[in-house]
Amino acid sequence: MLLVLALGWAHSANAELKLIPYGISQIQFDSNVYRVSSTAAAPVIDGKRVRSDQIILNTLGLDTQYEYSEQKFRAQVEGRQFNYLNTTGLNHNEYLISAGLDWVLIRRLTGSFDFRQERRLASFADRDTSRLILERDRVGGGKVDFTFANDWRLEGGYKVHELFSPLPQFPEFTLNENTSTVALQYLGISKITAGVSGDYLTGDYTGSSAAAAFKQYSIQSTLGYEATGLSAFNLALGFTSRQGDTQVGKTAEFTGSIGYRRQITGKTSARSSIFRRVVSYTAGNNSVIETGGNIGVEWEATAKITVGTTYEYTDGAFQASNLPGGIANDNRKDRYQAVSLNLSYEPLRWLQVRSYATYQARISNIEINSYNTSLIGLELRARFE
Repeated sequence: MLLVLALGWAHSANAELKLIPYGISQIQFDSNVYRVSSTAAAPVIDGKRVRSDQIILNTLGLDTQYEYSEQKFRAQVEGRQFNYLNTTGLNHNEYLISAGLDWVLIRRLTGSFDFRQERRLASFADRDTSRLILERDRVGGGKVDFTFANDWRLEGGYKVHELFSPLPQFPEFTLNENTSTVALQYLGISKITAGVSGDYLTGDYTGSSAAAAFKQYSIQSTLGYEATGLSAFNLALGFTSRQGDTQVGKTAEFTGSIGYRRQITGKTSARSSIFRRVVSYTAGNNSVIETGGNIGVEWEATAKITVGTTYEYTDGAFQASNLPGGIANDNRKDRYQAVSLNLSYEPLRWLQVRSYATYQARISNIEINSYNTSLIGLELRARFE
């Protein structure tokens, strides 16, 4: 009854409401479920070491989209069920809840609010354990854009991030981050935007004997170019500084990114990017300097068949600190690579069939952190708009 009333009100108010249910069924083979460096490091289950498994994932979700005049509301609710054929101790449920509002107060003053919370399996790649650990990732915030003098835009934003990610020794381990952003953009040149931006982040790790707080700021110049339907280019160059409670772990680095997207033909597109950034290592009191890039190509073979491939490379340099529990993580260096191939087929407007294969490898100077894995899967996705 409430839904009928809502639909009636939306229609009478010249608004649009969409409720889009969807479902996903997926079967995947994972050659290294626990992301261990070798078979000898895999856990023993029923008297033998188990490294690989087949996983069945079932997902049900609902997308909600509501538009009234220039205001746009969106929400998503999703539940997931994971079943492992051999490592049944990893069977679990996950969920995703998100909502957002894009608002327009006047033509020159716009903004948005966003919230997202997800419960998911914590990565085995960052933990020396075979136990099932579920983490909760929560992000919320908003931004405001004000255009003045026709050619200038002032942007401001605030984001709160809480990652509750238990470690084997510290079941309450949590990363908290608060980020304030301000930017000034010049829009007066056709197809080009240029400006400066700055971020100020405060954060802390709690729930461990090595709990620590930190502050980080970044400033960068930005340049963007977009030729509608053909290509887009963006550049950001700047500096990032991060300081913990003590001088140990201080980071000061040049950072930035370059991104490029190109529509090569009517059916083929490509994208690439390179980056250098400072991020928080979510399984310990470390900051990491990541340098890397990625490239992807997508080809629409027919109106119903799409083929895509991607490659990613990242160098991670861990800054001085210690993992909770006293395991030294200073001077750790990782090299991560991943290559994937996707084939999508859409036999019906509401049905998509996707097959995929992915290979991931991480080589670390601390051997226990090295691993490689192959993922092969088949997915059926139904979406009823």
